[in-house]
Parts: sequence; structure tokens; C-alpha cells
Amino acid sequence: MTITPAQWVAFAVAAVLTAAAPAAASAQPAEPSLTLDEARACLCLERTIDRQRREAELQGNLADSMIGDRAAELARLDRQIVEMRATMDVNDQAAIEGLKRLLARQQALRGQLRPDLRAAHRDAVAAVNAAIADYNQRCAARPFYALDADRMRQDLQCPPAP
Repeated sequence: MTITPAQWVAFAVAAVLTAAAPAAASAQPAEPSLTLDEARACLCLERTIDRQRREAELQGNLADSMIGDRAAELARLDRQIVEMRATMDVNDQAAIEGLKRLLARQQALRGQLRPDLRAAHRDAVAAVNAAIADYNQRCAARPFYALDADRMRQDLQCPPAP
């Protein structure tokens, strides 16, 4: 039996379609494109994430600054206490009271360093992470046209930040 070229092509096409059918059937359906309202909400969420990132960075810088200032003051106080102990008259009641005040201040500063000064920073980072997770769930896997996004960004009106 002789196979004509047309039969050969038909056979080849059928073989390719048969081999591709299971792969197409098991493929995950593509996420639907974002509607214009959903795209607008995603763009607003991007703005929120950018604002929250700046706030988190500011909180981190503030915590670093406060810790640095308190640590520097504590180091100065430690030196002052060492000097006072080395030179003070143990019978001088005023010197003893002065040393007690310095020691109390030293303990207060140590107490201020122990509580977590980074709590506000940690909260700000958690808010950024939550917003990013929300964005990833609602926006990241769903396509929308860059041209639409560029056009929307020009006059984007977002709800006020909480």
C-alpha cells in the first residue's frame, strides 16, 4: 500500500495533535486579564506599597538614630562614673549622692535600650509585607496592558491612605 503525500501530511498533523492534546488538557488556565477597575485598584496598591516602604525606612532610620544616641550617652555616662569612682571621697555625702544619681541615670538608659525600639519599624515592615502579599494575590499573576496602566497613572485617583 502506497501512502500519498497528502495522507502523509494528514497523518503527521494527527500525530502532533494527539501528542499535544494531553499537555493542553493538563495546562493551567491563564488568569483572566484585569478589568480597568481592578487595574486601577492595583495601581493604587502599588502607590500604597511605595508609601509604606518609605515609612518603614524612616522608622528604621529613626530607631537606629535613637539607639545610637542612647548608646553614645550611656558610653559618656559610663566614663563619667568610672572617673567619679576613681577620684571621689567616700566620706563626702554630696559625692555619694551625685554618684547615685549617675548610677540611676545609667540604669534608666540601659532600660531604654532594652525595650524594643524597633517595634514601630517591625510594624511598618509587616504592613509593607501584607500589602505586597495582597498585591501578589490580586494583581501580579493577572495581565493588563501597559498602555492602559500608563494612561491610568496620569490621572489616577486613589482612596485616602488609612
